[in-house]
Amino acid sequence: MRFLFLGLVLGFGLLGCETAQGDDEVAESTPKATKASKLKKPVAQTEKQPDDKGDDKPDTPVDNQDDAESLLVGIWKIDVNSIKADDSIRKLSKVDQFAAMKAKKQAMAHVAYEFADDGRMNIYLGGDSAQRGTYTLKVAETPDPDRPNLLFVEASTVGPIGSKTHRWKVTVNSKSLKLDSVDDGESLRLFRGMPSIKAPQ
Repeated sequence: MRFLFLGLVLGFGLLGCETAQGDDEVAESTPKATKASKLKKPVAQTEKQPDDKGDDKPDTPVDNQDDAESLLVGIWKIDVNSIKADDSIRKLSKVDQFAAMKAKKQAMAHVAYEFADDGRMNIYLGGDSAQRGTYTLKVAETPDPDRPNLLFVEASTVGPIGSKTHRWKVTVNSKSLKLDSVDDGESLRLFRGMPSIKAPQ
């Protein structure tokens, strides 16, 4: 049953993300080693307002790539309000769409991504690491000066759903990430913290 749940959650597109409008195709890139950086301790957040970290500073784009790379490091859980219906859900009746989206959001609330400063990658389901692997940062040969907070991330992980390769455009803001999958077009918003842990049944 545990593996069925793992497969369901991970199969809901947790490893991908909807390409943001206005984003160009991925620029040619060259590998760049991840940089070691100091982690900031996550601050408690509410589920309804993930940006509310006890201060009134807005969630703003990071203005240089070094800061973007440093802020990427850490554990990021999914803002379930950012989850959109995919084609398979949109084909359903309105009642079934509602039920499918509710189930998808409940499942994705247990998912989080970790980008470690040594290049390790973990994708968590509840408190457990479901997929483990590594990631590298890619830097565009001609970076967009208007988007210094845009990183290209390639990751390889292995776990209950097998080996996976992921390519993301990651937009780094001061309090959140926008994870856009290059491969399947799904888009997710992430904020710092471990995912909720499913209560025993």
